[in-house]
Amino acid sequence: MKFDRLGVNAALVNIDTSRQHNRLIGVDHMLPLLDEIINSKRYMNISRNRADAIARGLRHVNGQGAQ
Repeated sequence: MKFDRLGVNAALVNIDTSRQHNRLIGVDHMLPLLDEIINSKRYMNISRNRADAIARGLRHVNGQGAQ
């Protein structure tokens, strides 16, 4: 994944805001990217924690449970 590592958190804030307003589409395509951020030590902890919260919220809404 090629991202500006410092800009990842800003993008995650935008995704989280969209999620909170039920404006996200293509959630199934986002989960692998979020999992990659969560599991990578290359990103700041705040970004990994936010990605984890978003992924958990998306999985809960989609009924996928904790994966």
